[in-house]
Amino acid sequence: MKSSFSVNVSLEEEGAEQVFKPQEVEVERIKTSAKDRPPTKFGITNGGKHQKSHSVAWSFFIDVVEKQAGSLADVLQYFYQSIAKVFYADELREGESASTVKNKNGQYVKTDYAYQMLINEMQHYNLQQLLTDSYTISQWNEILSHIVQTYVRAHQAARMASFNKKAKGRGEASALGKLNRVESILNDEETLDKLGEIVELFERVSIEEEMDTDPDEEAEEVQAEPEEDPSEDEAEELSEEDLNKLPPLDKAKHHIIAAAKKLIDFSAQSQKPDDLGNSLYLFREQLYKGFPTLAGQMGEQIMEALLKDDARKTAYEEAKQRFQSPTLADEMDAKIESIPRYVPAKNETTFTVNVALRSGGEQDISADKLKVTGIQASDNDRPPTKFGYEQGNPGKQRSHTVAWSLTMSALKSAKGTYAQVYEKFYWKVADIYEQDSDGNQYARDVIQKSGVAEWKSPEEILKTPRPVSEWHSLLTTLIQTYVEAHQASQMASYSAEPKSNGEPEALKQLAKWEADLKADPHKPATPIQIQSLASHARKLLDIPLQARLELHADNLKWAANTWYSHLEEAYPNVVARFGDAIKATVT
Repeated sequence: MKSSFSVNVSLEEEGAEQVFKPQEVEVERIKTSAKDRPPTKFGITNGGKHQKSHSVAWSFFIDVVEKQAGSLADVLQYFYQSIAKVFYADELREGESASTVKNKNGQYVKTDYAYQMLINEMQHYNLQQLLTDSYTISQWNEILSHIVQTYVRAHQAARMASFNKKAKGRGEASALGKLNRVESILNDEETLDKLGEIVELFERVSIEEEMDTDPDEEAEEVQAEPEEDPSEDEAEELSEEDLNKLPPLDKAKHHIIAAAKKLIDFSAQSQKPDDLGNSLYLFREQLYKGFPTLAGQMGEQIMEALLKDDARKTAYEEAKQRFQSPTLADEMDAKIESIPRYVPAKNETTFTVNVALRSGGEQDISADKLKVTGIQASDNDRPPTKFGYEQGNPGKQRSHTVAWSLTMSALKSAKGTYAQVYEKFYWKVADIYEQDSDGNQYARDVIQKSGVAEWKSPEEILKTPRPVSEWHSLLTTLIQTYVEAHQASQMASYSAEPKSNGEPEALKQLAKWEADLKADPHKPATPIQIQSLASHARKLLDIPLQARLELHADNLKWAANTWYSHLEEAYPNVVARFGDAIKATVT
């Protein structure tokens, strides 16, 4: 089962640093925590929860983001130009006033949030300077990861990205998968001549009937809205009888256009003309970036099918005028320099971007020249537990024995020399492989499929000098394998429906005491305060009677040991001072 869980490791080189211009660096891969969606404009004004309907399907949007590879200079320019389009799309037009909405927390926020956010985030950069500067591989990794993350966050928050209609599955994932397959066929054949395979691909399971609902969107509470009339796109679908009368080429093209339409959604009642035009323009760009061969042959036919409606066509043409400048990114840089920084509403997200970079000119360096300065990971894009594997549904998490939030806190606390962090996670993986010996052994499968099970000992790995890009890849793979294996292990979950045990407040209190004790290791604590803090720590371990009945005694002990180990890693000063009281809560 594929997981979209993503980890990004920040490395710092010591001593003589080898630097590169972006033209000398290749982007091999971009991976995101695709299931951890940053807030849309509705989430920002409603406490971060609601997404509503996306104009361009999220699955399609993030698929295109992850496909970008090649020269770092080219990739930087693509994302920078894309950011500039979001910036100008979200800028208030002449005569518009900034509408202000009160969110659930009682805060007043402006609806042009993406514009505000980009003024803050992009003040760190200048495109022309980036294209001529030289940085280490680690520094380029940080820069590109942040720019991609900023683009995704800003696009999600932009006015054009979503509209006030109940979100529902439209067959996007199925359509996206099939169009990717068509792109692969065309890359092999370069023409639509292989019609039989294309037609069979679409007719194996009708995309009109396959509704791959997104459970996160279906679960949203939405305001009551009037039912909209069937769209022109839905009304013009052909019957099976009429479809079978078409010549093979026309039949294949019909299927392709119908699938492409699944990746964009409209609402005449809920979208302003500017937002409609901007989303259509973005869709065309995504189409050509995501399926370059297919779009080269059918891109304009797909757009013609979408633009039969006069209102759409007018809005699209106006958007083209808005974004046609080839120096849009430079214009944004100049404008941002002249604008005071905003203090926008919080856009809480742990959306994570991991990029793999490489340069042919890299020299090997030893591990002792590297430090791990931080680990970023998504709190919301959880890999499957054993129940996800059993049911073939990664969303079936069930209850965790050790709170996921504590696991993430411990993970993100890992810092130090490269060797220290590498050895820590290597032995964590080895421990899971050793202990996950009963049941279905999903964790062992994860470790074996990652290749980590075949790796040499830490001593052998760490003694061999390597390029920084390889060190980064090794540690990223190791940490990701650890998290996925931990989640899949027998001890990590039991079958009860998940419920809150007060984890947020527990984490808040532990973090407060950790900060206080770091500043003053001898801070006074009354017996009641110690008991309260120990009780908060205990809330992060959930082994009620049901768990005790389901899990083997060895797994219960393993869970308790993991809980305490995570506490030591995340809150070392708290455990050093109050460890005995915390241990006493586990009987």
